[in-house]
Amino acid sequence: MKPKLIIVYNSDEGLIALAKDFLHKILRPSTYPCSLCMISYGAVLMKSAWRKYLARRPEETVYFHRQDFYRAYPMTEYPNLRTLQLPAILFDRDGGLEMVLGNEELDRLSSVDQLITATESVLSELT
Repeated sequence: MKPKLIIVYNSDEGLIALAKDFLHKILRPSTYPCSLCMISYGAVLMKSAWRKYLARRPEETVYFHRQDFYRAYPMTEYPNLRTLQLPAILFDRDGGLEMVLGNEELDRLSSVDQLITATESVLSELT
């Protein structure tokens, strides 16, 4: 199985959720619950530096909203996810999930460059 970089956003799926997220990011960015979204996305699209970085990575990159993630990785099979706080970036190697960047680390970042540096630092140790 090819390793996967798992990007999990602390947001819901669907058009209504997208509209709510868009307005929340614009009107009250300090209370927006997904720091990964704030750093890696503009108003609607993924920032190009982050997109290009992920495209260069050898792992498959898989993106999830929180509901999709827990459907793909149910807590009954992955009990360590019970304490996972989103957003998060995880590394899936042969079905074993390893933390790359968790909620607290992501909250401390403020730019795409910092996100790339932090991600690369951890992945260089895992791969």
